[in-house]
Amino acid sequence: IFDYSGASDLEDAEFDGHPANLQKSKKPSAGKTSKKKSEPREIPVAENVGIFISSAERYVCLADGRKIPFDEYMDLAKKIILEGPAANLDQLLNIWTDKGTRQDLRNELKDEDIHLQALASPHFLDLEGADDVDILARVGFGLNPTPNRRDRVNRFWDNVEQEDWLNKEIGPEEIKRDFWDVALSHYEVHGIDDLEQGKTYAAPHFVQKFGNFSNLVNDYGGQDGAKILKADLEKVKKELYVPMTIAA
Repeated sequence: IFDYSGASDLEDAEFDGHPANLQKSKKPSAGKTSKKKSEPREIPVAENVGIFISSAERYVCLADGRKIPFDEYMDLAKKIILEGPAANLDQLLNIWTDKGTRQDLRNELKDEDIHLQALASPHFLDLEGADDVDILARVGFGLNPTPNRRDRVNRFWDNVEQEDWLNKEIGPEEIKRDFWDVALSHYEVHGIDDLEQGKTYAAPHFVQKFGNFSNLVNDYGGQDGAKILKADLEKVKKELYVPMTIAA
């Protein structure tokens, strides 16, 4: 098959589709408390990983049967982060910006049974919507308050100098601003890994706005549109992943 549009430039063989949209369950109305609420229970948070909760105990439950108290799990995660390649937040963000070093760090955490879904759970750190790198920064370097992905996108667009940066580094064309508006809205929900997958741009919100991938890259940069878009993604990631603080 001849890839005439260059979609494979963004492709990742490990991509396994978009996560399903998650809807929050309705909270029980005031005055109607469930008996199960105080009963010990295990809640799955990722494949082969769960959280055990009782009135007095909280554990991370691993596939090999271990139940690690959350405080110990936090200490273990912090130790691994601090002993890793990132000595500070700046280095951690640089690692996260690059696809290869980010995957290496993910693999290292997985090998040590550190699961960010467990740490970010509402039952523990309650960091729903936070970028994985900011979860790591919270655990390893005490980043608190911790920004979420929407905070990072808002900073990207609200930065006083952002318009000049976008025009200078990406280009003044309206198609490019429109594209990154949609792309960063996608990042808010699905994270940075998704933007590095070619199939992402066949999602309905991209197709409705820009047509198929061939039309998108042609409008974005002509014959070399796919390569230009990929290069611009690297620039955007560097601008997205900067140290930031939010109001407490």
